[in-house]
Amino acid sequence: AGFEVSEGEEVTEKARSIKGPDEILAMRCAHHACNSAVAKMEAFSRQNVPLGQTSEDDIWSVLHAENIKRGGEWIETRLLASGPRTNPWFQECGPRIVQNNEIVAFDTDLIGSYGICVDISRTWWVGDEKPTNSMIYAMRHGHEHIMTNIEMLKPGVSFKELTFGGHHLDDQFQKLKYGCKMHGVGLCDEWPLITYPDKWVDGAFDYVLEPGM
Repeated sequence: AGFEVSEGEEVTEKARSIKGPDEILAMRCAHHACNSAVAKMEAFSRQNVPLGQTSEDDIWSVLHAENIKRGGEWIETRLLASGPRTNPWFQECGPRIVQNNEIVAFDTDLIGSYGICVDISRTWWVGDEKPTNSMIYAMRHGHEHIMTNIEMLKPGVSFKELTFGGHHLDDQFQKLKYGCKMHGVGLCDEWPLITYPDKWVDGAFDYVLEPGM
């Protein structure tokens, strides 16, 4: 019999999807370090943005420095935007000066302590005025979306149940919603991938959640 050469990504990502006790401890440490770095970035933003001379790049650089201080490695993207640049999402940060009473949004996408990926998104309202009612509604709707769907995560639940069950986004958010409902993390953004209903493909996601995933 001969050899069959195949792409290794699928087999390695599926093998990495189940985390052992040591990996879970490393992930908790990396997540704590990332949250600490994010807190430094928020404090910098709230102190400096009202002065009118702080750019998106200035804010983003704090996350880089604080990640390295805590044994982190690198950041995959530059996903930080402010004010009118936050929607549609996926605009990279740049030299724009962040104004007082604007939203700042970002996605860490970083490889942190122990080589573990920490992929969290946050938004801040920076200023002394109140955000708009539409912003408040969008934030509450997004929070409900996440917290409701978290309750579905347990061993034995099928990917199909996760895709079609749980919280459903309002029609107004469908066009610009994120590319997936959930995804795994480990050494990077990893398998499994949980799609939204409009991206479901029969036969492609016939799996269930397993302990340690």
